[in-house]
Amino acid sequence: MLSLNSTTTVECSPRVRALTTVAVAGLSILAGQRFIGRAHAEEPPRIRIARQQKPPSGIRSRSQPAYVRAVPNANLGSGRRGVDHTTVRTVAAAAMRQNDPGALLRVAAEQYEQNIRSYSCTFWRQERVRGELTKQQGIEVLYREAPRTILMNWIVNPVQVKRCLYVAGHNRNKRGEECALVEPAGSLVRLIASKVSIPIHGTRARESSRHAIDEFGFRATIERVLTVNQRAERRGDLDFRIIGTDEIDGRATTVLERRLPYAGAGGDYPDARLIVHIDTEWLLPVAVRSYADANGEQLLASYTMTDVRLNAEFDDGLLEF
Repeated sequence: MLSLNSTTTVECSPRVRALTTVAVAGLSILAGQRFIGRAHAEEPPRIRIARQQKPPSGIRSRSQPAYVRAVPNANLGSGRRGVDHTTVRTVAAAAMRQNDPGALLRVAAEQYEQNIRSYSCTFWRQERVRGELTKQQGIEVLYREAPRTILMNWIVNPVQVKRCLYVAGHNRNKRGEECALVEPAGSLVRLIASKVSIPIHGTRARESSRHAIDEFGFRATIERVLTVNQRAERRGDLDFRIIGTDEIDGRATTVLERRLPYAGAGGDYPDARLIVHIDTEWLLPVAVRSYADANGEQLLASYTMTDVRLNAEFDDGLLEF
């Protein structure tokens, strides 16, 4: 069992490790798609984007995972330091009026730092890996900032993984590599090993998904977008703007669009076109879509957060295998 107080590393055979590597990858920023599971192009800039469709039939939608006790989402003041919400909204509104998405993201980063200590959500993920678009996966997530902890439970298309637990700094293998604890999907695999420890930045993990598990979350998404933007702006390559409004999971969002000279997987930039949905009230990136082309026809990655509960309260016992 790996918990918040455990540093145990469970070694496994190369065969089992290969079967379960996918668990620790691909859990990035969120990235999300308004039309879940589809890779259609967006409407032209400055035209309101169509309303989000519901998740595919058969996927359960609920207000919160059954194992989470959550405080009201509006109570952001229960975060680590509190914040002047009037000031935040004023700055955010000014950024939108001036079509300054960079300023909006910087306010979003500050709002997160000052207010968010944990959250739960359902994470919808679809990625292009080795040239092929994967099936959409649905994952229940518990996230905590201190210590940074991510527990994922696959509920739709688990493929090779049933659960995955990452606690920053609490699980390293004999080579000193940081690991996540993975429970494989499939009864036959679990007969060999009920849980295995996988390096989160290992070669197989990187070959299985676009992002490692420690790159998942609201904070990581904001930081990643800002970092790429800064590099592109220095080179004179950045085209970043606010293009409209939309809804994700029934909540209003402001839609940002970034265009860059994408040269493929080995190039300087991660995509040609990026669409980011910022929740208008929370100032959090609840959805992101990444494309290999300017027209938005070749999807690279799509991530969406639904059923979000901010500053969710859960016991340490839930964050263990």
